[in-house]
Amino acid sequence: QTAGAQSPSTPDGQAATAPLINAAGRISGSVEVASAIQARVGNQDTIYLIARSGEGGPPLAATRVKVGQFPLTFSLDDSMAMSPANTLSSQTEVVVVARISVSGNPIAQPGDLEGRVTGVAVGAKDVKLVIDRVLP
Repeated sequence: QTAGAQSPSTPDGQAATAPLINAAGRISGSVEVASAIQARVGNQDTIYLIARSGEGGPPLAATRVKVGQFPLTFSLDDSMAMSPANTLSSQTEVVVVARISVSGNPIAQPGDLEGRVTGVAVGAKDVKLVIDRVLP
């Protein structure tokens, strides 16, 4: 038996599992830019934060923010899913990418700045992303 099934406040059982899924379906942390490429970052640039199920898989969750003060804190969760059928909480491990797009285009372009962390457990906190390379 699960703890949710024993709870009298959730007779249908669904309310008990929803918070567990939402809590597990979140990744948070911070983004920094390596000193070697900081001069390439402009105040009008856009940062895309993306979680994927694999190196080339479709995005599970994504958000876009303007460049600001680093380190930048971030959080990705199921509410940012690209498809309701393909969410963070449906995965155990993902690849998290931070990409600074000079053009503002969400699709990676030559000259964009990127950092990634592989093997991130869904539910992880304090993920440290360092944008440290220029896309060819």
